[in-house]
Amino acid sequence: MAKRGADGVYLDLHQKINQRLYVQKQGVITWCCAVSSSMNHTFLPPGRHMAKPHDHAGVFKVVKKYPSYWSSSYNVAMPWALNYNRGHFIHATSLRYYPLLGRPASHGCNRLTWHDARKLYLITPVGTRVEVIGPGG
Repeated sequence: MAKRGADGVYLDLHQKINQRLYVQKQGVITWCCAVSSSMNHTFLPPGRHMAKPHDHAGVFKVVKKYPSYWSSSYNVAMPWALNYNRGHFIHATSLRYYPLLGRPASHGCNRLTWHDARKLYLITPVGTRVEVIGPGG
């Protein structure tokens, strides 16, 4: 991914393969890791929602951080969770889902390895800009 205009976290989900999360600080991409988007690879504009798994393309901010979060909707732990858009989070996934990282696999959250999610959690304060790049770039 080329350098973007603003610092923050970039979720490059525009393709169904090679999905990546980038961190940009002081105009330099400082870190990158594999990430997964929603299993349907369906993108909605901010503020619009549907019942099936989906993502939202657009610009958001980290609004809350949880070192350990429990999803009552899916009955699953979400370690190192960063909430950036209502029910959408960036968080660690289970080891069994690691082979799916880099492509659509979730219910709408963005999954990372435990190690990557912890690192992102530690370097990302509340208020950090999060840009989700959907189809069309």
